[in-house]
Amino acid sequence: MELQLLVKHNPDNHVHIATVEGMRPLIRLLSHADTLLQEHGVTVLPDLSICNGNKAAIAAAGPVWSLVRALKSAASHAVRESAACALLRLV
Repeated sequence: MELQLLVKHNPDNHVHIATVEGMRPLIRLLSHADTLLQEHGVTVLPDLSICNGNKAAIAAAGPVWSLVRALKSAASHAVRESAACALLRLV
């Protein structure tokens, strides 16, 4: 949730999060059993992917299959919507 706030309120944080190996732990949240943590993780990715320089770091962290899984099976509409948005921005 804190990452959501950092990303939402300060675009400079987009680059900092991607460059300090923040992507891999964030991607792990996409497969977490707790749906609230999944939601927080997946809603940060579209904001981070706005910055073109972050796309390579996000892709290198390997989120595609986790995002597809979230898109197909997440219980929350918000998670599915954020997963679709993140996937579109990474293309």
